[in-house]
Amino acid sequence: MGHSGGGLYSRAFAAIYPENVVGLVFVDATSTKLFQAIPSAVETVSQRRTRHREARWRAFKQTIGWTRLTGGCDADVPPPLKRFTGFDAAEECRPTYETSSLGERDEMQRSAEEVANQSCCGRLPILIISQDPDRNQPGWGPQDMADKHVWGDLQEQMKGLSTCSRRIIARSSGHHVMIDRPEVLVRNVEALLQHQKVNGECPYYGETEIQ
Repeated sequence: MGHSGGGLYSRAFAAIYPENVVGLVFVDATSTKLFQAIPSAVETVSQRRTRHREARWRAFKQTIGWTRLTGGCDADVPPPLKRFTGFDAAEECRPTYETSSLGERDEMQRSAEEVANQSCCGRLPILIISQDPDRNQPGWGPQDMADKHVWGDLQEQMKGLSTCSRRIIARSSGHHVMIDRPEVLVRNVEALLQHQKVNGECPYYGETEIQ
């Protein structure tokens, strides 16, 4: 199972170690076609420099204790995950967290290109769980809405990776489906696991539905 950019890694793993994979779950995962379909997803040099500078500045403030002194280290956990508040609080304000993902984001487009060149996925069961592109999002402009619908089209196209695929659109969910609609993930992933344990036949027929 891979969320966002993690979908690229899951797909790469399935291509390299097919004998260790009985199914793939993409949670609003990044498509290998993203950077061609949505030009704004391609960072400019200026945007990259700004992202690096801001991350290092946050790390510096955490290192000297300024963030904690000013109350910036409190756990901010979405309501569905409140039971994990203690874990989140323990992980807050670690400077390395601010900088550890910089390289990953820098190479995201290259990762997508590499994965696109790997074969996938035959009749491997693929479950695609997507955000709701039609949800109401305050502050979104026309281009934001257009980009989200392109993202939705890319999610639909991912069904073509396998002859055994299914897409579920999680109603009212944003990109973090596992936070906005965790029950959709739990219900459908459990169903896939149970099916794979007792039945070798494909459980999907290319359908798309809204839950």
